[in-house]
Order: sequence, then C-alpha cells, then structure tokens
Amino acid sequence: MKRLFWGFFFILFDFSVPLAPSPFGTWDASLNLLPDFVGFGLLVSASMRLAGESPLFHPVHQWSIGLCIYSALAWFCNIFFPSLSPLFSLLNVAALILELDVAWLVIEAIANVEMRRNAELGSIPLRAAWKALAICAVLSLVLLSPVFFPLAGDSVVAVCLTVALFLAGLFFLVRLWRVGKEYEEVVAFQNNR
Repeated sequence: MKRLFWGFFFILFDFSVPLAPSPFGTWDASLNLLPDFVGFGLLVSASMRLAGESPLFHPVHQWSIGLCIYSALAWFCNIFFPSLSPLFSLLNVAALILELDVAWLVIEAIANVEMRRNAELGSIPLRAAWKALAICAVLSLVLLSPVFFPLAGDSVVAVCLTVALFLAGLFFLVRLWRVGKEYEEVVAFQNNR
C-alpha cells in the first residue's frame, strides 16, 4: 500500500523547474522533478504486489502501464521537444480522465480487499477524497483553459484553483496513507491469529 501512496504522490504533485527557452518556438522547456511516469511505475509495482488481495488490482496494473509509457513520453518531449507541448496539452485532458479512473479503480480494489478480509480500511473516506480531487481537477481544467472559459488568464482564479487542487490532492494522499496503515494493522492481526 505504501507504493500506492508514493505513486499517487508523484502523479498528483508537480514540481517543475524551467529550463532554457526553446529556439524552435514560444514554448519553454521545463523539468518536472516529480515525474508522473515514476508514479505510474510505482502503481504498476503496487498493483502486482496486491493482485493476490483483490483481482480488481489487475485493471489498475494494465492502465498504469499505459499511462506510465504516455507520461514518460510527455516528460521526455517536454524537455527535448518543447514545441510539441500544445499537442501534449490536448492529450493531457484524456490522461487526466484516465488518471482519475485509475484512482477510482484503486479505491474499488481497496473496497474489495475490505470485503475479502472482513475489515474496515477506510475506502469510504477515500471515495470522498477522490470526489473532492475529481471536482477540483475538472474545475481547474475547465476554468484555466482559454478554450472553455474567458477567465483563464485571471491570476486570482488560477491561484485559488491551484490551492484547491493542492489541498484536494493532499486530502486524497492523507486518506490513502491511513488506508495503508489500516491495511498493515489488519494483515498483521490476521496473520498472528
């Protein structure tokens, strides 16, 4: 479960450092120090380890492999071919939907583990955290996109949405950490009986 936590940590938070401006266009290259592909790699590993706990971790494994490949390609292109950033901006909309779907699949797998182990791990509060995260992510996508909303250039809206998205991601991670702690305690207790 710790790998799930760290995987989502890398996926949910971005810490980018700007690199030199690109001579090929107006897009500046940046280096994300918390690359999503590392997070998806951790989800692949976690879903393989937890497959024995629930068969619902199998789709998490499959989707995470695809998203790992996509996010590695996007990360690489963002550094070395920043002129392709507009293309990846469009693809990132689909990736966001898939990321939220993977998170939901993880929650469903955790709920299945609860049922199979007859123990409460905290999937219900985790679902609430996911809903807050999904709402903030979609609002950020829509309200910060000049295509969808004319206030996209408003820095107050951008700051408010960024803070809300950060807090929702943090809330999700805290709930996921607690699920992991509960899981460890349940496994230790059931193995010592």
